[in-house]
Amino acid sequence: MRTGDAVLIIVWTVLLVLFLGKTLGLPVGLMLVSGDSMKPTLNPYDLVVGVKPSFEGGVDVGDIVVVVIPRGDWRTTGIIHRVISLFEDNGVSYVVTRGDNVRFSDPPEPVSRVRYIVVGRIPNYITIPAIGFVLGFLVAYYAMYYPYKRWETGILPPPGSVAAVILVVFALFNAAYIGAVYVDNTPIRFTMPISVSESVAMDLYNSSVIVKLDYANTSLLGVDNCVFLLSGLRFNVKAVLEDSGPPAVIRVPIPEELWSAVWNYTSRNVYTLPSYPAGVEEDFTLRCKVEFREGVLTDSFPLRVVWREPLFLQGSNGTLVIVNRNPVPLNMHIYLLDVNLSKTIFMGNLTVDGSSNLTIRIPGMSRGHLVRVQAFYDFLGKQRFYGGCIHG
Repeated sequence: MRTGDAVLIIVWTVLLVLFLGKTLGLPVGLMLVSGDSMKPTLNPYDLVVGVKPSFEGGVDVGDIVVVVIPRGDWRTTGIIHRVISLFEDNGVSYVVTRGDNVRFSDPPEPVSRVRYIVVGRIPNYITIPAIGFVLGFLVAYYAMYYPYKRWETGILPPPGSVAAVILVVFALFNAAYIGAVYVDNTPIRFTMPISVSESVAMDLYNSSVIVKLDYANTSLLGVDNCVFLLSGLRFNVKAVLEDSGPPAVIRVPIPEELWSAVWNYTSRNVYTLPSYPAGVEEDFTLRCKVEFREGVLTDSFPLRVVWREPLFLQGSNGTLVIVNRNPVPLNMHIYLLDVNLSKTIFMGNLTVDGSSNLTIRIPGMSRGHLVRVQAFYDFLGKQRFYGGCIHG
């Protein structure tokens, strides 16, 4: 074997091993950058050199690191971002990273997943022409010229050509499918920040939803993209951050058109009602994006409203109190009959506003008499009747 061929074999082997460093878990690796989340520090197709963190004395804030995310197969996907903070939780050390060109941080990852610290970079205006030149040279020289010259002399292609073919095949296959030599520096899928618990309650009288989030090891930046969902319908709303906490208190107003849509949806799907006073449940969903310093929480909160028939109660000082416990108005026709006088003392069409009471005062001539109440109203698309008595 000629000395030149031996040198080529050594060079190709070293390059191949370094490009496979991340896949093989070697202490040193060559990686090509993809994505633009680290601009202007790193650009797509920059070639970076990474070394094991212990070689640099450990991970520190400000380091550009490669975090390798576990996968279900042998391929390796990595995130190359800058370290912005380090902390411990339950005895485990965590690192928080963020791209120089990205607003939000990545979710915390155990420090053990930091595979490399970047110690060198070759910019893409060198690597792109170099890759094209090397691949073109290898294909032209080893696939065409060299085999032809060897064929002329009756000698098989040298071992160096085999190494070159292996490198070319690996590079092409990797670029097309595997992704093993690339470092993806785009933000990974955001997950729930550390130690977040939640509770949700509806305030019907103020027509709003109260969301409480208790969190740790981060800070809350804001709430955005809140939407109510009902059977394919979307109702976008703007939430109010009443307290950034922890715990954070978020108030999300419920628009009137949502209540009307939920009422109509329930009305279409209810065929029979139980006896008075009936209660019918209906579910819908609230979805919000909560921005934390250490990540983004996009969560769905299941909600349930119970539609209830109105109550007709004895009030003080000879009054009838009609209670509407629903966030939508109810229309009804009311008759009040004085049993002692066998006479109608009140008749009229009334509207009881959502989540409110309406008081009807009994005329003075019927004070102390027994008064019969008759009410006709629409409840979830069904005509209903109430009959009862109060004292005037």
